[in-house]
Amino acid sequence: MTTKMPFSLFNGLAGLLLMLVVQVAPAQVFSQKGLNAEYFNTLNLTKPVLTQRDLAIDFNWKNAAPVPGVNADTFSVRWRGYVVPKFSQTYTFTVQSGNGYRLWVNETLLIDHWAEDGKQTGSATLALTAGVQYYLKMEYAKRKGTSRCQLEWASPSQVKQVIPASQLIPEGAELPPVKIMTNTIGRDPQVTLGPDNQYYMIHTSCYLKGDLDHANCWDHNDGLHLWKSSDMDSWTDMGLIWSIERDGTWQKKFDEKNRRPLWAPEIRYIQSKKNWYITYSMGTFAPIGIKTGLFRSTTGRPEGPYVDVVTGPIIDGIDGSLFEDTDGSVYFLHDNCLIAKMNSEMTGFTEPFRVLKTQSGKPVGFEGSGMIKVNGRYYAYAATANKDMEQETYDLTVSVSDSVYGPYSEIWLGLRHGGHSTLFFNRENQLWCTMFGSDNISPIYITPTLVRLIPEVNGKLLPWRGDARMDVVVPIASGSWRYTTTVPPTGWQTNGFSDKDWAEGSGGFGTNGQTPWTTNDIWLRKTFNPGNLSLESLENMLLAIQQDDYADVYINGKEVYRYLHALPNYQLKKISKEIRSSIVRNSNNILAIHCHQVDKNQFIDAGLIGWTGLGSMKPPAISPAKSLTPGPKGKAKK
Repeated sequence: MTTKMPFSLFNGLAGLLLMLVVQVAPAQVFSQKGLNAEYFNTLNLTKPVLTQRDLAIDFNWKNAAPVPGVNADTFSVRWRGYVVPKFSQTYTFTVQSGNGYRLWVNETLLIDHWAEDGKQTGSATLALTAGVQYYLKMEYAKRKGTSRCQLEWASPSQVKQVIPASQLIPEGAELPPVKIMTNTIGRDPQVTLGPDNQYYMIHTSCYLKGDLDHANCWDHNDGLHLWKSSDMDSWTDMGLIWSIERDGTWQKKFDEKNRRPLWAPEIRYIQSKKNWYITYSMGTFAPIGIKTGLFRSTTGRPEGPYVDVVTGPIIDGIDGSLFEDTDGSVYFLHDNCLIAKMNSEMTGFTEPFRVLKTQSGKPVGFEGSGMIKVNGRYYAYAATANKDMEQETYDLTVSVSDSVYGPYSEIWLGLRHGGHSTLFFNRENQLWCTMFGSDNISPIYITPTLVRLIPEVNGKLLPWRGDARMDVVVPIASGSWRYTTTVPPTGWQTNGFSDKDWAEGSGGFGTNGQTPWTTNDIWLRKTFNPGNLSLESLENMLLAIQQDDYADVYINGKEVYRYLHALPNYQLKKISKEIRSSIVRNSNNILAIHCHQVDKNQFIDAGLIGWTGLGSMKPPAISPAKSLTPGPKGKAKK
């Protein structure tokens, strides 16, 4: 049988069964419900004391302090996130308080009783669309009397109630529904739709001399590998299309520590040139320094061969990216959203580079910058390290303008763990975003992955969540496994193998696990019956795994996944279409694992999840040329 639960209850993989896996991370890190809350020791939202996740705005502190370390008599709170209505109706928002408060929905100030003599009750109405994420911000200041603050809503079909956690998403919630492209380890993935209606993916290669090892990608790799797909699900490795050793010139130099990495490549078909180009970064430190180059295909095919457009690198710096506007102009971006227009030969620039900035004068990004045009407006995106959670996260931030050169809106958090993402349109003009997960609490780790984005009514690009629900088919950190630490006979991972003589224990196994494991190797088997699992959930099934060190995973005797290194926490991994189709509903299936210990702190555990409801709110097609929403306006600098 499967356990069905709302996707909005979870954030990332460890949230699957958070109550059972408390050792993975604190609950607030993986809880994908509620709002981000900041508590201050002043009345004007200064001197922050604590940031946490509040499940709802439903408090009656009376005369007590709201949280440890905050004054009981004078304090303020700011809540931020998104509210998702169930019905397309006019909603009435009501605040019950008696002190100062104000409420924004969709960045419109709906209720403002910030004055010291705040009213006990404040209300306002707003028409909302079912399933859409509306940005919500509320601020409260305790000035006198007792402390109380409640946020309620009602509509013709919604009884008046405190807005529940299930309809609230914290700002920057960790993980929406994802589509994992391949389990091949790779950083900085980028996808584009070619003129042949095929999708092409490139990323920082972790191959060296035919071996796959993500640990070496910043020191050494072999060049550029290209992947191809007709459906963004099954990807074919087209091989090494450009080799440092075979094709390189200036790229062959090693630095003082004998390193030679090629990283952050992006492949794009430039319509006005009728050809393919690849930007890439090369080198580390002395004597080369970090340089960025630009390749062009000599055949007009995405697989090349490729040559540099100039002798040597085209610029100093990192993270080059190309943006072609609808008028055929091509712009080059790099580093922290430095931008310049390219010449007609694509060999240089017609102007000095300038930094894209927000209306307040701040750069729009840190690194990994890029640009896309959506609904006639320019969206600049970049990678930014954030420290608003218990550990640093490497995230995608976005801003928007009506001009290529800005000024841009203030940046917003587009995708948690989505640092160095790239945005692209699919065949249906739906917007997608790549991610790979670079930080240690990401549920995706160094794995090329896709997330669907949609422009919300306020013009922000945000992950599409719809009404997705998560089916837990095999839970993590629970249940009974058969296991042995003695090498088993051939066929141990198949359905017909008898494991009746194996020991029995609960996952996970090893250090901090529920079942001790101290030998070098362990073999695990679990029988699972998915019951009447929906075909949609089966089609979107993923492996959930944490390992230390080497792991090889099978379903019904077929290899699902193999990786030679430890994972920092539970991760989601792809299950191929062939193996998904081998899982039999209403019948017994076998999940089998071999894990090999290399260093200390050994551990292994795994589970299976599926997603349903991914088509419940199909995002509309988006026009790159049509402007639908107002926003920051600015004249282009000449």
